[in-house]
Amino acid sequence: MNLVANSTGLLWGIGSVILGQFALIGYIWWYYHPPRKYDFAHAVMSHLSQTEGILLLGIYLSVSWYGGWLPSSYYVRDGSIQWTLVGSQLIVQDAGQYVMHRIEHYWKPLYRIGHQYHHKYIHPQWFNAFDGSVIDTCFMVLVPLVITSQVVRDINTPTYIAFGTVYSASLVLIHSDYLHPWEPFFQICLIGTSKDHQLHHQYFHCNYGHIFMWWDVLCGTYRRD
Repeated sequence: MNLVANSTGLLWGIGSVILGQFALIGYIWWYYHPPRKYDFAHAVMSHLSQTEGILLLGIYLSVSWYGGWLPSSYYVRDGSIQWTLVGSQLIVQDAGQYVMHRIEHYWKPLYRIGHQYHHKYIHPQWFNAFDGSVIDTCFMVLVPLVITSQVVRDINTPTYIAFGTVYSASLVLIHSDYLHPWEPFFQICLIGTSKDHQLHHQYFHCNYGHIFMWWDVLCGTYRRD
């Protein structure tokens, strides 16, 4: 595999995620302006300096990419975004994250050394989304990413990039402490909203899903109010 071409695909992906985060920051400033609860500049710096999430994710992406761990189609840069497969990736990723999330909550030793750190936020805000421990990030994000790459295999580079960009943006949006304009419709479709995730941080044993609430409904852990 050509190293330069390989690097180009990886850099495109990382660049897309970064641009997506800056677009989110712009949206939050525009929609919630002026932010009265916190210093916005400090919030942005806090969000962009979450070492555990950013560093571990960068290491995983680089190692899996250069190590050739991904299916061969992931390295094909030709073609357009396959949006149905982006949806498939999000579904599988969220299913894996749901399972790992429940395990972290019910296995108390793992909760104490991993997920408890993130639950210091009873009312999380968007810039708390990536503030987790190393163990929490490995279990909740990286393990499901590995599973997703092996389950949803026949995708190209643009599709993988789109998935990463949408997924990372979704995690930020559900940690907001206010409703977004599209969320009433999302709740009808059982797509994860900031309200759903706020309830999880308040009551703990409900709404383990992030992108979708489907798994919570199926497993009897969904709470709407």
